[in-house]
Amino acid sequence: LRSSLLNAITLMMPDLKLDYPTAYLNWKQYLDSFEVEQPVQELPDISDKEEKNFLAARNIYNVYYNIKSAEVQLSEHKIYAPFSGVITQVNVFPGTMVLPGQLLAAMVNTDRYELKAPVSESNLASVAVGNTVELLGANGSKNWKGKVVRFGQQIDPATQMIPVYISVRG
Repeated sequence: LRSSLLNAITLMMPDLKLDYPTAYLNWKQYLDSFEVEQPVQELPDISDKEEKNFLAARNIYNVYYNIKSAEVQLSEHKIYAPFSGVITQVNVFPGTMVLPGQLLAAMVNTDRYELKAPVSESNLASVAVGNTVELLGANGSKNWKGKVVRFGQQIDPATQMIPVYISVRG
């Protein structure tokens, strides 16, 4: 949006110089100080009604107020991770327009891990949220205590088992 405003102002400058030479210097100064990566500054003071109509006809006000609205919305929204960890994937970058529900990034909690374990329907009755489980390393030399934190919502079609999620530290 800022780039569109910069473009619109640049395109109107030759006509402004001919039709409104007194306003031209203010707009030239505004254009020279314009930074696309910074919040938009207030528009220069308008000297008369004809100049105001000239700017309106070139869509300057519309673009300007769209930017101001977006800047206010952006300042009111902060995104915080629900835990400390490491970002493993970034899908958007600063300044990118995002849609509701769009995945912004993926993150791994380095303090607590979640293990997804398949459980058959016949063994499901003996598993409950909050149960403590013992996890053994592949070679059996290490073991950890975990806790069942939730069940998956769907049966895995490949194994016909229900995923159980176990929280473990260490």
